[in-house]
Amino acid sequence: SSSSTPPSVKYPRPSWFKVWAHAARPHTLTASIAPVIVGHAITVSSLLLPTEHHTSFSTLHLPSITLAWAAFACLIQLGTNLHNDYADFVKGADDEHRVGQPRATQKGWLTPSQTAYASAFCVSLALAIGYPLCIVPSTTSTVSESK
Repeated sequence: SSSSTPPSVKYPRPSWFKVWAHAARPHTLTASIAPVIVGHAITVSSLLLPTEHHTSFSTLHLPSITLAWAAFACLIQLGTNLHNDYADFVKGADDEHRVGQPRATQKGWLTPSQTAYASAFCVSLALAIGYPLCIVPSTTSTVSESK
């Protein structure tokens, strides 16, 4: 019967690149990029408006800041996808009756350790990129200084 067919027969092991692409699920990256694009558009439009409240923010840095946020968001998404692949396998949620795209760990294409380490790597790299984005140099005086 077809229910006794091993999952590997239905889904033969793809190439190394495709295995990682299955695990990372790059088709989900649009959910990460969309808010970055919206934030960039709002920033650009607010910088184009004439106002006295603009800080000394350099528009020359805007593309690199936007790219850094995009990299951060994508790495968080990839790390989350990889962790989901790992956790669903460990908890038993992904089994041979799973419907949908094959999951790399469940199919045996990656070990749980490989998937977990890849997830941790993505989140660590996101932290390395994102932390400097959160450090904003102060260009205004504080309330206590103005008294």
